[in-house]
Amino acid sequence: NYGLKYVPLLMTIGAICLFVSIIIMPSIKSLPARRKISTYALLKNRNFFPFLLACGAIQSSHGLYYGFSTIYWKSIGISETIIGALWAEGVVFEIILLAYFYKFRHYTSPKFYLVIAGSLAIVRWSLMVYADNILFIAIIQTLHAFTFGLTHLAAIYFISQVMPARSQAKCQALYSAISMGAFLAVSIAFSGDIYKLFYNQSFFFSSFLAFIGIVISLRFIKTKKVF
Repeated sequence: NYGLKYVPLLMTIGAICLFVSIIIMPSIKSLPARRKISTYALLKNRNFFPFLLACGAIQSSHGLYYGFSTIYWKSIGISETIIGALWAEGVVFEIILLAYFYKFRHYTSPKFYLVIAGSLAIVRWSLMVYADNILFIAIIQTLHAFTFGLTHLAAIYFISQVMPARSQAKCQALYSAISMGAFLAVSIAFSGDIYKLFYNQSFFFSSFLAFIGIVISLRFIKTKKVF
């Protein structure tokens, strides 16, 4: 138990190590005709950087959920067995979405999928404030497929459709290190103090993070090819 407080720090260190490995990653010499796109060039790109911020905001809205939902559910009398089932339920619905996303991914843009994911995240975390029974929470848990799963799928879809092929591996690594790594680690690190102060109303903070992700998506993300 004493080691739990170091989890956010270890996540942050891991994200930093991944980021450093991206920077020092050697170029592919078998493709001399293609211009190399540096990590710095990607990060200063006015389309890709807002994409990282938007994904990071929506994904980091899960920080409080990952860190304290089990504690909250136990505090309102839900057994550990049921809590385990609730966690599994979210994963099951996420897998279902992952399995069928390819059938409708071309119906709209990655940007719109991010907005949908962020909007449903606001709904999910706002409802969590008032979730006081197993049935209500079980219904809310189905939204994990969209708040986490759809955000991730929209990110991969964005990278594959908007970013040049020669930089997509680096883009995915940056997305993993920054949006899903550093952002989430910082969110979890601050969630403890927020939960201590506001208890279940802390989930409004999660809703606010998702709202920021929506605003960035609508205002700054474009879905045309870059570079």
